[in-house]
Amino acid sequence: MNDPMILKDFWVYTGGVHGEFFFGGVVIEDDQIAHVFRGQPPHEYEVQGGTIRGYGKILMPAHTNCHTHVYSAFARGLSVSPFHPENFLQILEQLWWKLDQKLNEQDIYYSGLISALDMIRNGVGSFIDHHASPSCIKGSLQILHQSMVEVAGLRGVFSYETSDRYGKDKTREAIEENWGFLDWIQQRKQSKMTNGLMGLHASFTLEDSTLKEIADIPIPIHVHVAEGIEDGELHVDRYGMSAIQRLHRYGLIRDSSVLAHCIHINQEDGLIIQSQKAFIVVNPQSNMNNGVGLPLINRFWSWDIPVLLGNDGFGADITRDMRTLLLSQHHTEKSPIGFGLEDLYRVAWEQNSDILSRLFGIPIGKIEAGYGADLITYDYTPPTPMDQSNFGGHFYYGIMETERPRDLIVAGHFLLENGELILPLRDICAEAQKWAQKFWQRVQE
Repeated sequence: MNDPMILKDFWVYTGGVHGEFFFGGVVIEDDQIAHVFRGQPPHEYEVQGGTIRGYGKILMPAHTNCHTHVYSAFARGLSVSPFHPENFLQILEQLWWKLDQKLNEQDIYYSGLISALDMIRNGVGSFIDHHASPSCIKGSLQILHQSMVEVAGLRGVFSYETSDRYGKDKTREAIEENWGFLDWIQQRKQSKMTNGLMGLHASFTLEDSTLKEIADIPIPIHVHVAEGIEDGELHVDRYGMSAIQRLHRYGLIRDSSVLAHCIHINQEDGLIIQSQKAFIVVNPQSNMNNGVGLPLINRFWSWDIPVLLGNDGFGADITRDMRTLLLSQHHTEKSPIGFGLEDLYRVAWEQNSDILSRLFGIPIGKIEAGYGADLITYDYTPPTPMDQSNFGGHFYYGIMETERPRDLIVAGHFLLENGELILPLRDICAEAQKWAQKFWQRVQE
């Protein structure tokens, strides 16, 4: 066991919707929070451990992202031709399905590492990724684990998005990649830092025979559901049932499954999701960008479904999705009070942390003894009084508006310290550019 690390002289927000707010700090032992204190640390810790002073900075739990696409990292600045999509399916066909086919091992590695550095700079300590690289399936999840968990130091949940759009041989490889990665994790006993789900692209790209085969694999799924009309009305026309009903027919809506988007679902779908104890993860920025509609959070909650927040690979700053979620729900509810800050933090802080705690087997998302030591700091000077009753307002209208994280600690290790990455950003970006240039050339071929 390493000597404890003491963080003192911080304004501590313990997390969640109704967290405590006080001046004090925490004691970290190895990868966990060992003690939380008000005022000064207990003498026995002060004597034996190293001490880091906060000088009045904010200390709070690290952010989380429950649905992203790391493989999209090399799309930044990329132009594809032709690109004149008139609907969501054409966006997939003209951009994302063209891009994912060209990824090789080096592209995957640097997409993961660059994405990890972006997350770190934005205070994201853990994430759930949905990967696709049909020309490089085998071992792809281990490559992402290497770059994002082993090298960068984040906690990550990985899955490969199985699809029949490239033929049955690729389908079989994808299923084996998901299953094999989980077996690999169990052998290495690294579940505190990484885990896996059974990845599926979307029901409309999966044949009945594939769903039937996956039904025999007892793993929670990570799948796109009813994001666009292709998995909504057109899916009903093709199969005579909704995407949720079709997945449920094969027993695939499971406890702790992650169902991304769910924009075009009905009450019957919602009751299936609730009865199977699955989660919906919403991605409002991406939904608006793709013009597919917006989720209705209060409707999901009326069906007693827990709701998570992701970004669908649209950037790395999850606080932008937090802001978009609040504003979008004011729009869909046609009310400035139909979805408030407490509702926002219930999604982004409490329910995100709930699913990730289950998947990692260690509680995260609060500053409390026994929780994983995943923490961020902000150097925020409030211009108006700040206390426990109004910290949520200061976070949304002040910290999110003016500050970026100064420090990120994951599992007791600094990944960002005093605003500087521990890893060499410039060197990594220089190497990534070389691979990205080659990748762009292949995409245009």
